[in-house]
Amino acid sequence: MIDTRQFSVIIPTWNRGELLKVTLGKLRAYPQFIAEIHVYVDGGDEATISFLGNQFPEVHFFQGQKNIGPGGGRNVLLSKAQSPFILSLDDDSYPVSAGFFERVLDSLEKYPTAGLLACQIYHKFEETPAWVDQVKQKAVFEGCGCIYRKIALKGVPGYVPVQWAYGVEEQDLALQLIDKGWDIFLDKSLVVFHNTDLGHHNDPKKNAAAIANRALLAYLRFPARYTWLGLAMFFNRIYWALKNSRSKGVLKGILMTPSLLFQYRHLRVPVTASTIRKWRKIEQG
Repeated sequence: MIDTRQFSVIIPTWNRGELLKVTLGKLRAYPQFIAEIHVYVDGGDEATISFLGNQFPEVHFFQGQKNIGPGGGRNVLLSKAQSPFILSLDDDSYPVSAGFFERVLDSLEKYPTAGLLACQIYHKFEETPAWVDQVKQKAVFEGCGCIYRKIALKGVPGYVPVQWAYGVEEQDLALQLIDKGWDIFLDKSLVVFHNTDLGHHNDPKKNAAAIANRALLAYLRFPARYTWLGLAMFFNRIYWALKNSRSKGVLKGILMTPSLLFQYRHLRVPVTASTIRKWRKIEQG
């Protein structure tokens, strides 16, 4: 009999214990597929540590006192995961489609160049999407619902440990994987529910980070000849924020950019120009 317990699950969290309880409860329905669950508790969140030990003894958890954000947390968890395939979730997301793990195994076998499978994500203000038997190449993914092939992560720098990772987290890792010769595929039959209305995106702090992070992504990964593209992404995000009535945080985002680039300068590992061209081609469809 083939051993189907080939999955590790990783979940970063910070001060959202009630949502995390729901997600962990949902995962208990898949003991035949999940070999281990790892949770990273960010920023000295003692309340979450307490209930994890009492209510979810099967979960391996790790605690950090300094806020390193979801990317930093995922870096820790990815280093701990031992299974060949790693399901990445947020503390408020979980798979809902029938046969989810069976489909993942089928797709990873069918697409051997897939370093990462992206799931179809929907939110609590949206209807559950219809099941669609469709797989297509993508240039980016969402960390709240994706599956990494562990071997594909070997030798890549990983996520940038910024507290507010909007605009840099997934795009950055996507570039790293593509640069190593891996592909990213969206499998629309893999449906994940993300229990949020995305209202937190209006937070001025997160709006500021989404602007500065565009510049950080370009600085860390773009070769010099694509500096113009990084500047375009930076100013396009500012324009988008102003156009969509998110002016709060724009000035802060502009002002914090130089210090952010300086802070993470040691993580600069540019990808090749051909990787940028491939990434843009896929992104543009």
